[in-house]
Amino acid sequence: MKILSFRHGRGEGRRFGNFDAEVAPGIIINQLALIRRPDGQFRVFGNGKGVFLKRHAEQELIELALAASQTCGRHAE
Repeated sequence: MKILSFRHGRGEGRRFGNFDAEVAPGIIINQLALIRRPDGQFRVFGNGKGVFLKRHAEQELIELALAASQTCGRHAE
């Protein structure tokens, strides 16, 4: 799995950012949302129907997206 691009949220709400991920060779999911829950934990949601992530895969994407967010010019708050 790898993050292809990460875009930070605009600061409003709980959306930390959006990203595109290659979840398997040749399988790309665009516009995944990285959301910060009120308790500070993160969740990943797909944009639209048909995207379901098992907890292990979601956790891996969270870690990759947070790492990618550090390299795109702005640090996590």
